[in-house]
Amino acid sequence: MKKVYLMLLFISLLILGCSNSNNDISKDDLFVIDHYSNEKIGIGMEKADVEEILGPFTHDETGKFHVYNDGIWIAYRDEKVAGIVLEEGSEERFSTTRNLRVSSTRNEVIETYGDFISDEDLDRNSYMMFDILNLDGEFHVAPISDENREHGYIFSIHTGRDIETLDEVILISIIDYMYSVYMK
Repeated sequence: MKKVYLMLLFISLLILGCSNSNNDISKDDLFVIDHYSNEKIGIGMEKADVEEILGPFTHDETGKFHVYNDGIWIAYRDEKVAGIVLEEGSEERFSTTRNLRVSSTRNEVIETYGDFISDEDLDRNSYMMFDILNLDGEFHVAPISDENREHGYIFSIHTGRDIETLDEVILISIIDYMYSVYMK
């Protein structure tokens, strides 16, 4: 009986040790899901592949972002996705790969991404963000510096600014750091 108990304990620990926790960041976190097509759209994708999923863009916002239907904006650099913004109107069709949507609550943000967000950002009323680094194919939450900025991404979540929307996500963005620097 003792052997069976130890074997069950060992298997349980093995399963727990191998499972993905909410603290694991991966390349998948640089994508959003189109729930109409069940396709992913993410940083580094070819523009032609994105437009096969979304169709043509409806207009170009200040020469930086292409605006598509249903509240998604995409920025391209060298015909590849360099930035994604989900705004109001996207909540039915799009989510992050962790199922966070525009209109999600602040508590859902904290449950989903709280391990990555600094206490200072959690204390802010309307803005939370974290940096993602791709170091030799391994993705980590870590600050972006001059030495590693070519491998950095900024993930930000904005909540409402007035009392009625303070608890509600109004914008989600995932942007290649190098694109954000030269966007100005």
